[in-house]
Amino acid sequence: MSAIVITIAALAGAANVAAIVGDRVEIEPGTPSTPPPRITVALVDEEETYTLSGAGNYPTSRVSVICVALSAADAHRLAAEVKAALNDCDGEFSGFYATFRKAGTEYADWSDDQTTHRVIVDYLVDWKPAG
Repeated sequence: MSAIVITIAALAGAANVAAIVGDRVEIEPGTPSTPPPRITVALVDEEETYTLSGAGNYPTSRVSVICVALSAADAHRLAAEVKAALNDCDGEFSGFYATFRKAGTEYADWSDDQTTHRVIVDYLVDWKPAG
């Protein structure tokens, strides 16, 4: 299990995000034929916390949530819904307990022909098996 799957489950459960992308939330790089708007999620880094007694069994992962749309405005609107869904979010997702914190960069870019726009938002995800 990884924070990618947990993040995808959290986004799938967010009604405002699902209203925009439906089920088009995938692991980066996604399926090339999936039309925008869509979201892909990439794992940037993952660390395990250690104490004197050993592994804390509560990894901290950094994920990038990549919001893709046909216009810059739509990409930013999608990113705003992602932030509303994940900022300070905690709960059980796909059998894992997780907390989300916005971290790192928020970056926007576009394709050379300006037909596809992206907003990339990073989150720290602390997670462990539920139960």
